[in-house]
Amino acid sequence: MKSSNLFFKYYLYLFMFFLLVVSVFYFVLDSFGNRLPRYGDEVYYIDCGLRYVSGVPPYLCNFEHPPFAKYFIGFLHVFGVDRIVFRLLCFCCCFLVFLIVYRFCGDVFLGFSCFLLLVLDSLFVNVFRFLLLDPVSLFFSFLALYLFLEKRYIFSAVFLGLGIASKFSAIPIALGIFILFICLRDYRKMFLYFSIVFIVYISTYVADFSLGWDAVVRHHIDMFRYMSWRHGFSLPIAANGFLKLLAKVEVWRYVGELSIVLGNVSGTYVVLNQSFVYLDSIELYTVVGVGMGSIVWYLFIPLLLYTTYLVLVGRDLGLCSGISTSFSGFVMFSWLSLLNIVAGPIDWYYVYVLPFLYINTVVALERIARKKTRLVIALVISIQFITFIATILGYIPFKYVAIW
Repeated sequence: MKSSNLFFKYYLYLFMFFLLVVSVFYFVLDSFGNRLPRYGDEVYYIDCGLRYVSGVPPYLCNFEHPPFAKYFIGFLHVFGVDRIVFRLLCFCCCFLVFLIVYRFCGDVFLGFSCFLLLVLDSLFVNVFRFLLLDPVSLFFSFLALYLFLEKRYIFSAVFLGLGIASKFSAIPIALGIFILFICLRDYRKMFLYFSIVFIVYISTYVADFSLGWDAVVRHHIDMFRYMSWRHGFSLPIAANGFLKLLAKVEVWRYVGELSIVLGNVSGTYVVLNQSFVYLDSIELYTVVGVGMGSIVWYLFIPLLLYTTYLVLVGRDLGLCSGISTSFSGFVMFSWLSLLNIVAGPIDWYYVYVLPFLYINTVVALERIARKKTRLVIALVISIQFITFIATILGYIPFKYVAIW
């Protein structure tokens, strides 16, 4: 079946079925969601979004992130449809994962499996219950990736620009598309593509010009300065981000200061990482994510190493010769997506990582199980379903916190 006919015939019925599945899960979440964590950051985004749509330049409110997602939240909040639209964004992101898998390997079963695993990940769907920047950024960047695979480059570039203009966490996807262009050796289209991305991105700052011709430059200088201080991007924080993905455990030390020292021949420069509030009475703070996300998280890195091995030894070198028939693209995007957790183990950072890792996991299981693929993946989905229901009903704690 040609991709241009994808939304017709029986895929339209799949779309409606997927929508029904997500609607049921969100009904359950709304009924029992008090057992999952709340994310208070949405208060700032709603406030600034409302101020943005009333004419306030982005530089004057929450300048530390790009502005588009806050405009998006502000308009939705004015019309009173913000929560509904964000739930729809969760469904659309999951459905885009299905489309991307189908575009890569042409397998409906594998695409549907990825869809279900993502819908049943309690961390992923919980993030979409709140008006954060990440759901908006993820949706537009995934839409851009799908349209790129469909060779609709202009639309892809526009949506990628909106994804980056929502949050810089979309940059790893942009980097992956850049690598695909290099593999295709179409440098002219690559230049035009990223020119459109930049124009769309910078246009979202147009209100800043009311503060002066250099306001956009000052906005970006302060934004990058803030990120280097607030997030730190230090080795301990990055290690903590990966630890959460590997073992579903976070460990924070609050007593004392974490320092990053940069040195050269003329001296040293110390950057203090103050990403989290220091509490003198608490020395060690450990979070164990028992029901967080999924038990499949434990398979992510081992299976990513396995698929990476297959690509490196030449079992699959299709990335440059035929991206529509290989899983090497999944491997590349999976590794690039991990850049999002370098800034720490914050729940919403993982929404950029989970889709690619689930795709890679399903494809790896298909390679390992062969004829028993459907049985193995059905078993994994069943375990995921049980864990998901047990978590939102409170039988399994989402996170267990221990303080020493």
